[in-house]
Amino acid sequence: MNLKIMTLNTHSLHGEEASENIDRLCEFLGNELPDVIALQEVNQTESEEAADTDHTDGFYRIATCESPVPLKRDNFVLELWWRLSQRGIVYHFCWLPVKRGYGCFDEGLAFLSREPIESACGFYISRGKDYNDWKTRMALLMKQKGSPYTFCDLHTSRYDDRDDPFYEQWKRFIKRIPERENTVLLGDFNCPAEIRGEGYDRICESGYFDMYRLSDEREGGKETVYGGIDGWYDGALGDGGRIDYIFTGFYPKAKRISYRRVLDGERGERVSDHFGVVVNFEGLEQEAK
Repeated sequence: MNLKIMTLNTHSLHGEEASENIDRLCEFLGNELPDVIALQEVNQTESEEAADTDHTDGFYRIATCESPVPLKRDNFVLELWWRLSQRGIVYHFCWLPVKRGYGCFDEGLAFLSREPIESACGFYISRGKDYNDWKTRMALLMKQKGSPYTFCDLHTSRYDDRDDPFYEQWKRFIKRIPERENTVLLGDFNCPAEIRGEGYDRICESGYFDMYRLSDEREGGKETVYGGIDGWYDGALGDGGRIDYIFTGFYPKAKRISYRRVLDGERGERVSDHFGVVVNFEGLEQEAK
């Protein structure tokens, strides 16, 4: 089988070009058609009215969601799904509200899936569970119908956070996930690959494989962010770093694995302060353990 997956921290609804960024992302996805797309910082305006999800084909309601926050009309992934639908491109999606962000947004995690969603759930990985605390973190897990894989969408704290560093969240995460051998991790881990002995190394030591390192072919630079983006204004990233990843909990048996940095101004217009990552598995042996 062939499998194309993608991750992007959308930093959505920020700035004057918020609507244009949805169009740019829609154009990119319409050309690429990834099978699974993991999105972080998927926002909606907290004062907006609730969306009519009863008539939203393709929306998977997460029954285990502990938050009472409903999907609202300007939700980024809802709008993206709608614009894709207007082009005749069918996706299924789910959204998990995680916390209140920037004093005006409900911020969450989302998946878009070409195949119907069989199940999706979310759970806390941060020490705290206060929706109003910007440091609250959750994981979103999704399974497609007919697939053996559990896709995990993560947006963790920095590796050096004083209150709740990445490694503490990672330990909570790996205690809750299904069998590692069937999992695919996607997201913004806030752990630069260049810093040894910290978050990135912890993930690899836990038995996960970095698709950047395993790929047969790479396009674009390795950095997924440049300079002092939000959360990294202290200059710890220097000129940039690789903090957005795709990992597998199994060694992928595939004829070819290609890795591309996208939405970086060369392979698609920029839509966020992060670049996207797309990994394509050609001839992947689909095995579940």
